[in-house]
Amino acid sequence: MIAITLRTTEPLHLPEDNNPEWQRADVYLLLSTLLLSPPDADRLEQLSQLQLDHNAIKPMQLAWAQLKLAALRAKASDIELEYNGLFIGLGRGELIPYACWYLTGMLMDKPLARLRSDLAQLGLTRSETLREPEDHIALLCQTMSVLIQHSEDYTYDTQQQFFEHYLASWVGRFFNELQHAQHARFYRSVGHLGEQFFNLERQAFSMLHQ
Repeated sequence: MIAITLRTTEPLHLPEDNNPEWQRADVYLLLSTLLLSPPDADRLEQLSQLQLDHNAIKPMQLAWAQLKLAALRAKASDIELEYNGLFIGLGRGELIPYACWYLTGMLMDKPLARLRSDLAQLGLTRSETLREPEDHIALLCQTMSVLIQHSEDYTYDTQQQFFEHYLASWVGRFFNELQHAQHARFYRSVGHLGEQFFNLERQAFSMLHQ
């Protein structure tokens, strides 16, 4: 079994990485990391020094530039407060970053049971160090990163099926709400990056069998 966990200390290769599949995996990993916990000062420094890919399509260029600028301007302590307001709050945050909530309006509902069954069939399991359930947006992004990295074990069709079953129908609404959330400052740029990246993923998967 492969444990779904977060590689928060490993260097990012994006967006300057020339391997498009590793770049995809790294974007999923970055979104996963930022959505599971607020970035520390080292992560902000790393993001502020990203080398932008001027050959990328314009919406992604703008999204990366916004994230880099947001990281340059932000303080880790401020982002921690922002993150708490967005996702934790008193009782709950402004946003509820779980697939079940967007799919059924309830937490820990039937989609989570189906997800756990599918993950088991894929040989994936949630790390015991993580408290969040598997339908948290961060863990779903992490799962996509794992599927891409382990392409010798998982086909592109497997990636597409997981994407369509557990992300495609609701993730656009989540990232739109993140960009317009009352507490969002730094996380507006995260929402914009997520929106543009998932648009590309949706387009790529839609062309797979054409």
